Amino acid sequence: MLIGVSGLNADSNINERGKDEYYQLETIIVTAEKRPNDAQKTPISLTTFTEKLITSTNIDEITDIALRTPGLTIGNNSNTSAPELYIRGVGTRAFSTASDTSIGIYVDDIYISRAGALFFDLFDLEQIEVLRGPQGTLYGRNTIGGAIRITTKKPTNEFHIEERIKVGNFNLFDIAGTISGPITKDIALGRLSYHLRDRDGFNKNIFNEDKLADVDSIASRGTLWLFPTNDISLELGADYQKDRPNAIVYKPEIISNIKNNGTDIGISINDPPFNHVEPSNNFEVNHGSRNTSDKRDIWGVSGKLTWDIDNLTLMSLSSFRKLDIDLIDNPDGIGLSFFDLLLKKEQKQFLQELRLSNKKGTDFKWIAGLFYFREKSAEHAKVLAEDFSLLLGQADFSATNISETKSENFAIFGDLTFSLTDRLNLNLGIRYSYEKKEFELERLNNVIFPSLPKSSDQENWDALTPKIGLQFQQSDDLLWYGIVSRGFKSGGYNSFQTTQPTLQGPFDPEYLTAYEIGVKSMWIDKRLRLNAALFYYEHKDLQVQTFIQNVVEIRNAAKARDFGMEIEIINQFLRRLEISGSIAFLETEYTNFKNSPNKNNPDVSGNALIRAPRFSSNIAVQYTIPILNYGEIKARCEYQYQSRVYLTETNESLLSQAGFNTVNAKLSYITANERLSIAIYGENLTNEEIINVASDFRDDFGTVVRSFSPPRTYGLEITYRY
Repeated sequence: MLIGVSGLNADSNINERGKDEYYQLETIIVTAEKRPNDAQKTPISLTTFTEKLITSTNIDEITDIALRTPGLTIGNNSNTSAPELYIRGVGTRAFSTASDTSIGIYVDDIYISRAGALFFDLFDLEQIEVLRGPQGTLYGRNTIGGAIRITTKKPTNEFHIEERIKVGNFNLFDIAGTISGPITKDIALGRLSYHLRDRDGFNKNIFNEDKLADVDSIASRGTLWLFPTNDISLELGADYQKDRPNAIVYKPEIISNIKNNGTDIGISINDPPFNHVEPSNNFEVNHGSRNTSDKRDIWGVSGKLTWDIDNLTLMSLSSFRKLDIDLIDNPDGIGLSFFDLLLKKEQKQFLQELRLSNKKGTDFKWIAGLFYFREKSAEHAKVLAEDFSLLLGQADFSATNISETKSENFAIFGDLTFSLTDRLNLNLGIRYSYEKKEFELERLNNVIFPSLPKSSDQENWDALTPKIGLQFQQSDDLLWYGIVSRGFKSGGYNSFQTTQPTLQGPFDPEYLTAYEIGVKSMWIDKRLRLNAALFYYEHKDLQVQTFIQNVVEIRNAAKARDFGMEIEIINQFLRRLEISGSIAFLETEYTNFKNSPNKNNPDVSGNALIRAPRFSSNIAVQYTIPILNYGEIKARCEYQYQSRVYLTETNESLLSQAGFNTVNAKLSYITANERLSIAIYGENLTNEEIINVASDFRDDFGTVVRSFSPPRTYGLEITYRY
């Protein structure tokens, strides 16, 4: 049973060595440097989830890889439109269409720009690679904390069918299927896959017994792979996903009385006339008759042309994607209309990238490219507060913000590695990025805050993101490396601004300089893999979003720093037993942040960064038992630990997740011909109540609200391949 084995790929494939009981760990090929390479010879801190690892664990969405990856934490800020991804303490809580993410998500090399499109079903995958550290040279803007590369399975030259069905508690019904094969053998290959998930919510509304925080999604993908000549290939792809769940649930905790513009009015939400009753069970809420929904549609098309020209490879990647979100949310978790959010988003993006690279066989390797990205986003956000306004005897607090953002990005980049000696390589990379943003905002029906007629602004930024690295290949099994790199995150606008009578200007780009040394090694005749990395980060103009007194603000922190270490290991000493795991240490600090948006405590210098656990670890044990000629049984158990993380920059325990332990397990039977597999599984078997995200309403409703990750889940999985 494997558990996140970062950096060292965690896959259990091995090659039998003679007739004894020993194996060698398989070589894992990654494309982190945008060309195939042995993971152990790639000078980047990375975790790889291969197809077999994905199959042997229950990885259905991005959140499932978090605790299995050192340094990666993922939260979901109330709905699919607002995920929070952090790597080594680098991430963002901002989720408007005028701000950007800190972790780049790439599906088959296609950049997914909007936060609302990052949570999607993971099915029919070949590999997932999590790259830690800024990837400013090859990937560019908005990969300041790292990148997650997702590679889908390609069409096959042989006919192949696969069906999988999964059932479990909370009435889970999950079915996925694939058909792949030649249309014209060796010339045209095709692949179609689908995934349907339906599950009841794990939260209950005691007012009407409704099940909240459910899953309701349908996804599909099609790929056509053409080979018109021996030197040219064309890959055409299309994908679609539809989600129709209700929104994730917030549960309030009463801390103090209600405040009216900061003044205590002497009653709390459970006093008359509010009379709110909140159950003690963290998975039960009292939302009254309020209904929430989280409708989302994502689709995209792409084309990838690859042309081998002598010792060169030319690649052209084109893509168009569209996202639509229609959200009705209840962020305060109260059964009255205190603070309801009606949010509609529409986004379109176009991407074009050209890359030229040389092939292996020379003393140097290089890659150069051009990148163009265009995006248009519209956002309609309406806040409803009729009941709160009425019960306080004041004017209606409700307000509407309508915004539109247009952005264009152009970049030119190059990366070169050449040999100084037969063992020592020097890597140089640089990228120039230019970006322009146009922003338009109109604020309507606002009584408490000033209305704003349609106003517009625009800004442009440019940045150089260089990289320099040294790699010393001491032996075929031992690589030492050192890297100094720079990351750049786009500036932007706050589409939820409410307090100013005129349009607020943009917040600045965020920059990060990273220093890292690491080692990748194989021991005991390639039966033990041990990787380690030591890093130090310096942040400049860190972007921080805070929500206080119904006001969203985004500001640039002056400075921050990170220091950390990660160790990853996997061993296969015995034929049937595999043990793997990782340990991560992380120290973070706002070194100078005296103007935080938090009105109660603006100076948060010295505090830890958001979602930055000081210590995290995981360990996995997998044991395989052969059953004569009938196949084999695989037993897998995973243990994961994460220390406390703070969910806001104030570092208050009320707004944090304490340290926790989780255990996952899976028991599988696979037939000798590998066509049929039957498994039972369990996730979060310790039934930990893990806080997913928290918000502070103490200066409004006297509450802190939290949402929780799923409790214990379990089920049965059957897969058939032909």
